Amino acid sequence: MIYIGIKPKNYLGFFANTNFLADLIKLNLSYIDIQSKNYVYIVPDRIGNANKDTLPLKKLLDKY
Repeated sequence: MIYIGIKPKNYLGFFANTNFLADLIKLNLSYIDIQSKNYVYIVPDRIGNANKDTLPLKKLLDKY
């Protein structure tokens, strides 16, 4: 089904790497939503400053 408008959350990906997921959880980023232990979503409404707030996530993605 197609919905017009802004998505409440955006799919980042499915991650099987448990170390990555553990590190992501430790960051405690308010804009990250993890569902079913492996599906990671970004909630845009929870991001204040896109450049500043997403920097920890960018560093973690670069690491893995």
